[in-house]
Amino acid sequence: MASSTISVTRSAAFKAASDCKPRSRSSSFGTIREFWIREGAIPLDTGGNTILHFLAMYGNDFVIQKLVDDENGNNSSSRRIVKCEDLLGRNDKGNTPLHEAARFGRKIVVEILLRKQESLVRETNKLGETPIYVAAACGQEDVFDHLIAKVDCNLEIMTRSTDNSNLLHAAVMGEHYAYRRTRRIYNEKQKHAFALELGKRLVKEEREWSRYLDDQMGSPIVEATEKGIIELVNEILRKFPEAAFSFDKNSRVPASASSPNDKGKNILHIAVEQKDWNIYDLLRRKIELRDGMLVEDVDNHRNTILHLAAKLGAPSFRSIQRGHLYQMMWDVCWFKHVSYNSPPHLWNLRNSDGETAKEIFEKEHSEIREKAEKTVKDVNNGLMLIVALIGTVNYAALFTPPGGYRQSEKDPSYGLPVFLTDDMRMYYLHISCGLFAAFVAFANMFSIQSCPFRCNDFYLDLPLRLLVAMIFFMLSVVFTSLASRQVFLLLRLHFPLGQSNTFTCLLAATIFILGD
Repeated sequence: MASSTISVTRSAAFKAASDCKPRSRSSSFGTIREFWIREGAIPLDTGGNTILHFLAMYGNDFVIQKLVDDENGNNSSSRRIVKCEDLLGRNDKGNTPLHEAARFGRKIVVEILLRKQESLVRETNKLGETPIYVAAACGQEDVFDHLIAKVDCNLEIMTRSTDNSNLLHAAVMGEHYAYRRTRRIYNEKQKHAFALELGKRLVKEEREWSRYLDDQMGSPIVEATEKGIIELVNEILRKFPEAAFSFDKNSRVPASASSPNDKGKNILHIAVEQKDWNIYDLLRRKIELRDGMLVEDVDNHRNTILHLAAKLGAPSFRSIQRGHLYQMMWDVCWFKHVSYNSPPHLWNLRNSDGETAKEIFEKEHSEIREKAEKTVKDVNNGLMLIVALIGTVNYAALFTPPGGYRQSEKDPSYGLPVFLTDDMRMYYLHISCGLFAAFVAFANMFSIQSCPFRCNDFYLDLPLRLLVAMIFFMLSVVFTSLASRQVFLLLRLHFPLGQSNTFTCLLAATIFILGD
């Protein structure tokens, strides 16, 4: 029976903690106060969270203020409902209530807890994170600014003790923090904006970059490059140009198996591997002696930037739902772009597997090249049939004008079209243009069908042929439609709904559908 009573009390206390409505504040406080006096800091869930943790998570500032206020009540027992050591209670992750308030951006709760126990700001969880670090990593700008302004923060408070990563790391990693799924207040754009603003502020306060060289956590500029935060990369390089020579320690090989040049991937390698055009071009403009980086720096597999550019694509790019043709065209274009901006002798360098960049590209893109070839040929076959029909119709219509020819030999205009007017001349012009466009489109489609579909063909040759074929295919449709309109003008036929305006609208709709 006692166990059942405790279970009901826990359920009621949890509901009261999550109910922040003004009209139910008094009843919520009464329920939570009774539960606290009776049960104390007993966990309410399997994660070890007490009632104070849930009050901090839900931002129930009214109740938590009443609980920690020393002047609440008239007797000694009620004046000390929550003691200072109770605020140091931790859940299974080692988080105090202040950690949870910082994680969910509950600024008022943070203020209340700090007024009661200022030393909470120095407490760390099992990951070695202080509340300030948690606020920065979760993108809670208001809480972070309050903690920075109100608390005398030193380097120890701003650093995660387990790996010595500081707030600059937290700002870069903010978009991929472990608690991201539980945050529903800020969207992705807001988190990115805060991470960027925090990163810029911290970069300005940094005085020396050398301390990141031996940092086991790695360099913030490496993480910013991996996540594509070009603004932060630019800000770091502006103040610390030497940061350009940072390396990804996670990609290094053991010292016993590496040579002096095997330092892992530099930020140029990472930008190329991620296929990040903006950061790559930024690094090319910003970095001095960039040719030296291109020539001397290789990763632990002796890959140059050309080998990395030849990869099938970064994970972030493959997640985008694109057709095989477009991905093949993009990868070829990216590989050519990096090649043309690299010293020529890099083109034939081999990695530890004895492969050149071109060999890697052809090997990794063989499957997608075949799929792209099949896609192009399947679409091209259908379009060739349509273009051939359009050309046939236009050719026949060119010699069979509406109304036929004058048959009377006595007529001075014998053999000429019956409706030989300005409208007839426009009819012939449209038919001729439609026939010419269909012929050009068919010729380009035939050349596409006979294309060998080598990797280099996807760079300029094949895209240009496809572009020309589609443009002239559209023109053949447009001119054929205009010629049909001229027939109605010649025969003096009228549409009941707006005459030619309706036809014009239908023509525009057809062009839009085909273009889409």
